Amino acid sequence: MMDMMIYKMAVQEHAHNFEISSALITIILLGKYIETISKKKTVDKLSQLASLKVTKANLIETRSGEAVSLDAKDKEIEVELVQVNDLVKVYPGQGIPVDGIVVFGKGICNEAMLTGESRPVHKDIGSLMIGGSILLQGNLIMKVTKTAENSSINQIIKLVEGAQNSRAPI
Repeated sequence: MMDMMIYKMAVQEHAHNFEISSALITIILLGKYIETISKKKTVDKLSQLASLKVTKANLIETRSGEAVSLDAKDKEIEVELVQVNDLVKVYPGQGIPVDGIVVFGKGICNEAMLTGESRPVHKDIGSLMIGGSILLQGNLIMKVTKTAENSSINQIIKLVEGAQNSRAPI
């Protein structure tokens, strides 16, 4: 009788080990599944963000001392060729190619996809333009302050990619 009681206690004590190991495996698998879903969503959002990048810019060719106006001639070039202090013309409905400051003209710009601002923002001389936003109304000329590589949208993409690729210290 005593042997049977000791056997029952031994079996009951060790039964918990199986429960703990199966619970641990389940928790780990659940964590991996949630991580996979999170990475997939991040990749989808990154591709949406990357689609906001503008590939062409209307560069204004000016000679030193020449006055700038909305009638100035421009030529379409790749955004990667735009340098800091270049003048770029933006037409209604076009995306802002790079970050810059308005030097001539007025307009209304939709920055919702980058700033979350629900209403269009009025842009005037001296206003900051964020690459990737869209000019809804007006014509303007902006002076480039950051190249395409250093623009706000590229910095956001790099930060999200870095966060996705790194692991938490825990």
